[in-house]
Amino acid sequence: MAQIVLRDYQRQLLADLRAALKAHRRVCAVMPTGAGKGQTIGAIARGAAGKGRRVLVLAHRAELIEQLTGTVRAWGLEPDVIDPATGCRAGRSRWALCRPWPGAWHCCRRRI
Repeated sequence: MAQIVLRDYQRQLLADLRAALKAHRRVCAVMPTGAGKGQTIGAIARGAAGKGRRVLVLAHRAELIEQLTGTVRAWGLEPDVIDPATGCRAGRSRWALCRPWPGAWHCCRRRI
């Protein structure tokens, strides 16, 4: 598996998220353009997949899904992609990338 190299502020964000999740069920992380959100999301997904957990990533743009798909494949993970153009598709991987559309949550919840 390829090495994921995070910057200091990305590692700090992950530490802050872990701490926040101990106190809260729902947390939100915000990063500016160019800060490496894809790398950070990949680190979260890789850590969860390593523990046998499932991960669902939602994005409002097909381009973001394509970008994240390429990034995580470079790390040795094979995501399932659920897209409105192809319908609900889910294989056997432990995480999925999803572009939401009306009714997507029901479909994703049922299939993944």
